[in-house]
Amino acid sequence: VPVHRALIELGFLAFVAKAKPKGRLFPDIEPGADGYFSYNFSKWWGRYSRHVGFWEVKTAFHSFRHTFIDGMRNAKVPEAFYFRMAVPRRLAPAYDRKRSRSRSERAMPPL
Repeated sequence: VPVHRALIELGFLAFVAKAKPKGRLFPDIEPGADGYFSYNFSKWWGRYSRHVGFWEVKTAFHSFRHTFIDGMRNAKVPEAFYFRMAVPRRLAPAYDRKRSRSRSERAMPPL
């Protein structure tokens, strides 16, 4: 995963190396009511985005991922370069099915 130079200069790689034996980068973060570690952050993001006026019906925390993917596609960046950065491993099979379906649909001649 690419790491910004500013984070490296701030000692992030040393922080990661120190956290590895424990198995989790941020061990203080507990899973939420749904069992996912992202649950509490997602709830916080929803409240924050409403507070600052960013929230819209179609906007969620995952909008960042979709905006990133759209930007990469629009810039004609090869998918192999950005896909694994943008899509969590547990979601990749669903994205792969969706991508395969959309590719096959585009390849079908009109009826």
